[in-house]
Amino acid sequence: MSCDERPQATRGSEVWCRCNSRGHLISAVHSCEADANRQRFCYWSRELSSCLPRQAPTTENQVDCPKALQSLPTTLHRPGLLTLAAWNVEWLFDGINDPLPVPQMDAAKVSSKIQAVAAVLQEIGADIIHFAEVENCRILNLVAERLNGSYNPLMISGTDTHLRQQVALLTSVSPTASLTRSAERVELVAHGRGQGESTGLSKHLIADFSIAGRQLEILGLHLKAQPHQPDARLKREGQARIAQSIIRKALEMGKDVIVLGDLNDFDSEVLGPSGEVPTSSVLRMLKDVDDDGRPDLWNALSRIPVAERYSSWYDRNHDGRFQYGTERELIDHVLVSNSLRNAVVDVGILHRHDPTIVSDHWPLWIRINLEALASATPYHSSAEETRPSSRKLMTSVPGRDIFIDFTAAWGVLAAGLLLVIWCSKRFGSGE
Repeated sequence: MSCDERPQATRGSEVWCRCNSRGHLISAVHSCEADANRQRFCYWSRELSSCLPRQAPTTENQVDCPKALQSLPTTLHRPGLLTLAAWNVEWLFDGINDPLPVPQMDAAKVSSKIQAVAAVLQEIGADIIHFAEVENCRILNLVAERLNGSYNPLMISGTDTHLRQQVALLTSVSPTASLTRSAERVELVAHGRGQGESTGLSKHLIADFSIAGRQLEILGLHLKAQPHQPDARLKREGQARIAQSIIRKALEMGKDVIVLGDLNDFDSEVLGPSGEVPTSSVLRMLKDVDDDGRPDLWNALSRIPVAERYSSWYDRNHDGRFQYGTERELIDHVLVSNSLRNAVVDVGILHRHDPTIVSDHWPLWIRINLEALASATPYHSSAEETRPSSRKLMTSVPGRDIFIDFTAAWGVLAAGLLLVIWCSKRFGSGE
C-alpha cells in the first residue's frame, strides 16, 4: 500500500491508520496504537500484521466496491470448467460498532471466522462466489486476501437498514459491467387482494459476464427469512415477483441466467431430507418467470441425492447443538436457465464445517463445462414436465432420481394380459 496520500488523509481512514506522519508504513503494534488518539481510531491486526481503522469515517463509501472495475486475467480454477458457489456465511461482520442483533465479536473472533470461511472456499475452488450476510467491502477484502488476492470483491449497497446485511461476489472472472440492482417495489398480495403494503428486493445483485462467447447474467438473492411465517411468506412472494421481472428481461435479451443464494424457502419438486414442502409459491415463481406453466429455470440441486441435499441448520429446539437427523433443511438454491442445463456437469453442497461454529449454512457449488456450453443446444421442457405429476412416482437412489410413469406401466400390463388370454385360447383348446 502506498503512503503518498498520508498528508491529506482523513483521520481514522485506512491510509491514516496504516501510515505514519512521515509517510512510512506502520509495522508494529506500538506505532499503530502509540497514543490515545490513535487507539481511538486504529487497532493492530496480528492476523494481517497491519494497522487498521476501527471505523472508517462516514465520508468514505464502505459498502460499494470497487470504485472502478479491474480487469482480471480469466484463469479458471479447473481448466474448461466454470465453477460458481453460493454461501450464506452468517454474520460476516468486522466487529466494529456492529448494532444488535449482530453477534458481538472482537478482532480475534473476526480473524478466526475469516480464516475458517477462506479454508472452506479454498476446498471448493470456485471462480465466482456469491455471499449472503456480509457487512461491507472491508470484510470482503479480508477474505479475498486470505484467498491469495486472486479475486475481485464486488458489492452494491442494498436497502436492509435494520440488519445491515449485504450480498456480494468474489470473482476471478471479470464482469462486463458494474453490478446493478432493481429499485422496483410491488404491493403485497394475499388471496388475490392487495394488502396496502409494498416491498422491495432489499438484498440482491445483478452481475453480467461474457463466458465462452455467451452472455451470462447472475442474480444473487437473499430473500426474506422465516419460511413458514405468513407475513414473511407474503413479503418473500413479493420479492419473487421483482426477481421474476429481472430474470424475464434477461431471458428476453437472449442471456443465460443463473439465480443463486439463500432463498429462505423450499422447492416442492426438489425436497431436502426433512421432506418439508413450501407454503409459498416462491420457487415456482422463480422457475416459471412468465407463469405459462413451463419452467424457464431448472433447480440444479435435483442432481444431488436426497440424503445429501441440505444447505441449512435449523435449530428446532434452540439448544445450540446440531441434530443431524432432524435439523437439516434445503433453503438455499441454484437455478439455471434451460440454455445452461445440458452444460452442467457437476453440482454439490460441501458439508465439511461445523454449523455451530463457522456458519449455519453450507456452501452450494455448480460446475459448467465451457466446451459443452459453447455448442449447447437449449434444453426444452416437455409438456409432460409442466403438468402435475399425479401419475408419476419419484424415488431417489444415490446419484439419481427414478421416475415411474404409471400410465406406461398400465399399458404394459394390459398388453401382457391380452397375450395370456390369446395363448390360453389358442393352445388351451388344442388348436
